[in-house]
Amino acid sequence: MYRAIGTRRPDHPLHLESLEPRIVLDAAGVVVGDAQFLRYDDGVFGTLSPSFSRDVATIDRNGAPLAADERRFGEALPLVADLEWTNTGVQLGSTGVFEVLASGWDHDGVTPLMVVQGVSAQALIIYRGNDFTEVARLSYAGGDLLEGELPGRRYVPRAAIVYHGLIVIGAQRYENTASGDKEVGIDFFTTQDLGQTLSLVPQADGSPVTPSYPDGVADGSTQLRTWSFMNPFPVQGIEDTNAAWFPWADYIDKRFDPQGGQVGLFRADRDALTGEWIVRPNRVLVTDWVAADAGGFHVHTAAITTGGVLSHWGDVGYRNKTDFHQIDLENYETAPVVTTTVFGGYTSDTAINRTAPQPVSAAPAPTPGGHFASGDNTPDQILEFGALTTTSDALEIDTQVYQPYRNRSGNRFSGMEILHLQWLQGVGYASGSWVDPMYHFSPDGERWAAVQLPDSLKGRLWLFGDRMVVLNGREFVTAPLPQIDEVSPLRLSPGGTNRVAPTLEAQNPIGAGATFRQVWFQDGLWRYADTNVPLVHQTDPPPFLSEAPVYEVVVGSTMDLGTWYLQPSGQQQSLSESQLIDAWVANLGSQSATVSMNLGILNAGVGGFLGQSGHEVADNVDWTPIGVNGKTGTNSSGRVLLDLSTLTINPGAQFLLAIPYFGELDTPPYPLAPQATGSNELELASGFSTGKDWSAGVVFRWPENAPMGGSDRMPIGSLLGPTGDVVELSVLYGRGERGLLRADFYHSGALVKTIQVEQPILLRGDWVELVVSSGELGSVLSASVAGRTPTSVSVAGEIDLQLNSFVWASRDGATVTALEAALLVVDADEAWTADQQREWLRGSLNEKSVFRAKPAPGDFNSDGVVNAADRAVWEATLFVPNPGGPGDANDDGFVDQVDGDLWREQYGQVAMMHADANCDKVVDVADYTVIRDAMGKPLPPRPGDGNRDGVVDFDDYALWASEYGQTGPQLAMDGNNDGVVDLADYTFWSDNFGATYPNDPADVDRSGTVDQTDYALWVVGYGGEEQTLSADFNEDGIVDLADYTIWRDNRGPQVIPGTGADGSRNGYVDAADLLIWQDALGTIYPTLADLLATPLAANSMSAAVAYTDVPEVAPATASVLRIVKEPETLILEAIHSPPESAHDETVATSSERLPSAALEVSALEGVADRTERQRVFAYRFRTNARAANLMLLNKPSAAVGPTGASADGAQAYDEAFADHAERSSDTPFASRLVSRLRRR
Repeated sequence: MYRAIGTRRPDHPLHLESLEPRIVLDAAGVVVGDAQFLRYDDGVFGTLSPSFSRDVATIDRNGAPLAADERRFGEALPLVADLEWTNTGVQLGSTGVFEVLASGWDHDGVTPLMVVQGVSAQALIIYRGNDFTEVARLSYAGGDLLEGELPGRRYVPRAAIVYHGLIVIGAQRYENTASGDKEVGIDFFTTQDLGQTLSLVPQADGSPVTPSYPDGVADGSTQLRTWSFMNPFPVQGIEDTNAAWFPWADYIDKRFDPQGGQVGLFRADRDALTGEWIVRPNRVLVTDWVAADAGGFHVHTAAITTGGVLSHWGDVGYRNKTDFHQIDLENYETAPVVTTTVFGGYTSDTAINRTAPQPVSAAPAPTPGGHFASGDNTPDQILEFGALTTTSDALEIDTQVYQPYRNRSGNRFSGMEILHLQWLQGVGYASGSWVDPMYHFSPDGERWAAVQLPDSLKGRLWLFGDRMVVLNGREFVTAPLPQIDEVSPLRLSPGGTNRVAPTLEAQNPIGAGATFRQVWFQDGLWRYADTNVPLVHQTDPPPFLSEAPVYEVVVGSTMDLGTWYLQPSGQQQSLSESQLIDAWVANLGSQSATVSMNLGILNAGVGGFLGQSGHEVADNVDWTPIGVNGKTGTNSSGRVLLDLSTLTINPGAQFLLAIPYFGELDTPPYPLAPQATGSNELELASGFSTGKDWSAGVVFRWPENAPMGGSDRMPIGSLLGPTGDVVELSVLYGRGERGLLRADFYHSGALVKTIQVEQPILLRGDWVELVVSSGELGSVLSASVAGRTPTSVSVAGEIDLQLNSFVWASRDGATVTALEAALLVVDADEAWTADQQREWLRGSLNEKSVFRAKPAPGDFNSDGVVNAADRAVWEATLFVPNPGGPGDANDDGFVDQVDGDLWREQYGQVAMMHADANCDKVVDVADYTVIRDAMGKPLPPRPGDGNRDGVVDFDDYALWASEYGQTGPQLAMDGNNDGVVDLADYTFWSDNFGATYPNDPADVDRSGTVDQTDYALWVVGYGGEEQTLSADFNEDGIVDLADYTIWRDNRGPQVIPGTGADGSRNGYVDAADLLIWQDALGTIYPTLADLLATPLAANSMSAAVAYTDVPEVAPATASVLRIVKEPETLILEAIHSPPESAHDETVATSSERLPSAALEVSALEGVADRTERQRVFAYRFRTNARAANLMLLNKPSAAVGPTGASADGAQAYDEAFADHAERSSDTPFASRLVSRLRRR
């Protein structure tokens, strides 16, 4: 996890922390880019100068106090760079539907196995190894996995688990009845030899199969789904490889109106001597049929816990529940089972609605006895359930991934169908399906990072070995496991006036049986405000100021939770403008709860504010934001009321409700006390100055508690100039889940250009990456939300803007949107192309920070030093022209547009040597004889080659398409000669696609027949000798589309311009690049490991940047104003008081610690304060002194070594450069190099 320097802690006073070397990014050796940047990660660091202001105190993320002008940083959040997805080329078939059922390890624990179901082909296919080798295919033709071995029964595979060579297949059982096959239950099969043998898992009670379903509870249904039975539960924890539980739930498909279900388990142990698996019997633990149910009630999944099994039931709100089946697991086959509903449930006598989440897939968690589960139509995408040992234990539920699918202000939060959750031992967890495209990966169960698939991929996300896999239709597509960055971003929020009262006054009494009791957090516990007695159930400390009104809510026998005044007595407010309630909930009970909020003014009506959150409070650990905003449309003013209710009657539901803020903002402010007022939090970055060409990029996140206001435009940040030039970045939100990211260009205060990029989904909690460029060719805006495929929009027209600062606010600084900033990058002299923008968007946070639009001159291997290793890169990739090569029509060695123009000029021309029928390179009488003898005779068939150009390709398909439906003789694409061109001929073409045929020399014009036209061409060519068409690249005598294809495939630069050793950026590694290397030889560029960050000494001071050469030289008595990096100089500006001793100490320290650096000292008279004997000094350190010393060694020319030096000296020179990584901190590199050369 990255931890920046600069966090204010009690043990660090407010002055320059240190100039000692620190690696602030995990990227040692990565050369710093040509852009400037600021990173926000529990501190601020980078090469730009930041400043921050807020005029009131507040609290940090842990509730600790923060003084005015002190930044807030968020919790560590995962962030994943764009992944590179690759088609494997493994095709599962030409037709049909395929689905992955399971993925795991083979017996050796290192070779991956995967089970795929061919639904149409009625087969299970087993793939092994990283190359997806098909090792087995189990047919269940006729819908029977056993292919009729058990008369009267048949089995259709539905789900599977792979665990160290043991493949467990869950199958739906059909039995033959008088009315035909009937769905009666499920059974399980195992195989340890890749399907050569199948064994039916026996039943603990001695029955041949699991109990059959009663009539009417699941008629016509399907049982088991991939996600309901997909993970083993190792007996001794997630590292156990020798024993596993297999809990199961039958998951009867809701579409068939089920009325209950079954839950069971069995176990497998690996023999220590033979390595074979011993599978113990299956036992049905519970059967729950509710015949009176309206339909839809079924069990989703099951998991092992410390004292038995947990099962999750759902899809009917009033029956959603989690049951605990307590059992002695070591004696599970015969031990008694005690079942208790531990969350949610249903009481038939009073029809009490006790709702619960309805997870659908379970996987073991690292915590013993705990498990993860995926969400189904809830905002909780991944939940963690704690361990239960006895029925008296309270079930703890913690939301790992929470993100409501619909977060438009005022709308009820809607959940997502995540469904799929896979665990792969030693690798991690993957979740998500194509139903709602939300995917996550966690390597350890603690860090859950969003992973996005390209828009073209549709499928579930699987882990397979050390890769992620999606079965996209009928082809495997893979990507490497994501590397997760953790970032603690800068939190920014607007200021304003918090109009909420410290205590809410009741206007109407609360409903029957309900309670609404104020609580506060004191001494680490939540306590009742009237008695100071701690609550029985506790939750986390508040993420808001403790003065905010917080209430314990217990739901009664009605939906009514009362009507409450939000403002103190005597205050009034108009609801004609948008208002915001920042509300939070935390569950305290054993069931989910909902809360709906509406605003109104007495005698003006209550309503018009669609504030219902619909949040199912599924966890009893975390505070969850449910804030909403909007306006009533009434012009009345008065004391504002909050009308509270539940969405369903669920007596006994218990939760905390906090309302930290009520006011006129579109997004919540930073923590403000009730009735308090504070200024906006403003973060400014300076230290750059743009020309006509420039680029800038930002990375930020919308917090979960920041509802986006209606269709209003909300600012992100603004690039500012001294003369009214501005580029304002903003988002327009309010059209479903879509977001419109926008850049407005202002020149001298006037709007001159607008660019907009639409994103299909923009949700709370999403990371947003945005980059804008402007230059001679116009302006480009590109964006990516939550790692989805970047989109770009370009607008022509050059704008000369002078910009020198950036503020995370609107262009006037008046409007700040609640967001979490992670990165700002500014390239002040380069306009990135759309491709470069997309490259920046695809990079990690480190790669974005050091992005280079153009390479560091001469540093071809990007190690920060221009030396012999870079010349080796140049030599290895040097482009060697190939005159006359494929596509080179003019023999100049390059395949370029000139060759394309020649092809265009010669297109359709036929070399007269086509009439050379006997191929002796002369057109004479002998050729006439060959043509005459073949005239009128059928030529050898060329199946699929309708244009008879010698290859069956898409040109022939185009010909088929043009002739489709035609009838008659001699149709070119009538492959089966039935007189009509139809689909049968398409099949004929596709079956022969790629075939090649030799030319028939007598068919001069390639018409398919030898006729008078061929004779006429012979007459024209008579007496001719061999000739060549320069654009006839395949040398078949005619310039056609086949030659164009050769030119197209060979055309273009050798490398992407500006990459590798292409220092001249012309697309070729050539002599010009060697000259660039020569000119830069010896240059040492700063790397990320060389960057140093410091805290801010005061609001007006700048962040510092230095190299590892420069340790602390400023004494503690100095106040550092700024540190500026120039190409060969580092400038330290400091105020000394008194100047004499501090100055002398600085010089002495630098002389001791920087013996190789040239120190220049000057006083900046313009800013000296004589009255307090303070003076600003500028200390200039020559940080590039090593490179300067190297120049004294006679800089090499070309590539032959130092001028005038021996070959031995040249070798020493190169070795010294290659050995630069060994240089130590206490020995100057230049001195060591000189010493080595002298010894030679």
